[in-house]
Amino acid sequence: MLSIAVNVLRSPAMVAVPVFHLVGRVEYIKRTVIVRDHQHRRAAKLRQSGIDSSRLRIRPGGYSLHSIPFPVRYDRVKTFWRSIFSGLSARKAAQSLPALLLVLLVAGCPAKKPEVGTLQGKVVIKGSNTFGEELARGIIEEYRKEQPNVVFDLESEGTASGFAALLAGQCDLAAASRAANKDELEAARTRGIELNDQVIGYYGVAVIVNPRNSVAKLKSAQVRDIFTGGIQNWKAVGGLDAPIHLYIRDAVSGTHLGFRELAMENKPYAAGAQTFTNYAQLAAAVAQDPNGIGYSSMSLADRAGVKELPIDGMPATVTSVNEDRYPYSRTLHLYTNKARETPVTKDFVRFVQSKRGQRIVGEMGFVRRFEPRFDLHSGD
Repeated sequence: MLSIAVNVLRSPAMVAVPVFHLVGRVEYIKRTVIVRDHQHRRAAKLRQSGIDSSRLRIRPGGYSLHSIPFPVRYDRVKTFWRSIFSGLSARKAAQSLPALLLVLLVAGCPAKKPEVGTLQGKVVIKGSNTFGEELARGIIEEYRKEQPNVVFDLESEGTASGFAALLAGQCDLAAASRAANKDELEAARTRGIELNDQVIGYYGVAVIVNPRNSVAKLKSAQVRDIFTGGIQNWKAVGGLDAPIHLYIRDAVSGTHLGFRELAMENKPYAAGAQTFTNYAQLAAAVAQDPNGIGYSSMSLADRAGVKELPIDGMPATVTSVNEDRYPYSRTLHLYTNKARETPVTKDFVRFVQSKRGQRIVGEMGFVRRFEPRFDLHSGD
């Protein structure tokens, strides 16, 4: 049972923020409306509250209203409340409530879907191997059932190469396994480019070893020390007395940097680690080396002839990633140059984020953008 009361607050820092009073157990709110302050001061706290703040598009100097679906975990409601009210005095909050009490549940108003077969053109996508090697083919094939006159040119050379191509005007969409970093955002601003970031799903970075390796699990501290060179022999983590061989992605890969952030405290990789330009080659090398260890997306690891190791007792699965229990989780994005968006690129992004597109994301072993959560608590 769900009871929702929505209070709209208005202050210099915050405009129209719904505050939910939850009764009983909540599994999924299909669509609701959130308005954020234009300075993005609460983005990190909103993410901690289980809300995908990257879907809240705020233009500099103004406010934006967006209808988005998102899952709500009951145990995170207090964190959400704290993030909403942080920075507001009790007096301002109290003054806002009587005058601005509203009930606000607004269904989304998506762009009109084009008729089947009416679009034509070419879409150039560059960037993430995770998207290009694993998701793109299935999504493109399904999309072309609706729009057979649209053709695609796909290059998967890593997230960094996708951003570089987008900023240089060499592609329509940049696929990324991470958000644009500060250097890429600054480069876009310098060129007068407004990047449009659309989240299309999530995945876990699985730590993989050879199936013959006797090690069955690792702690996150052990993973850090292995990939930074602090641990160089399998015996130190309960395995055989044998040297550890590291296999990693090349520097242009979003996961190369992302894994450093998630697992290595941003420390450099150990000297001597062998690099690969795609996950398939990396996984194949680990599958042939009894002393090898590397990483790949969890969906590829399932079918690459390697063994995935649980980290801190938690395997990389759709459920563990969705519930934020697996420590190495990543976000998949599609970026456009807003000024150069075409009806075709807009419709393709719409399709990827649609129910039909997200079904493919789930079928390929990834986590859908708004996967319902069922790990709710009825406590305080």
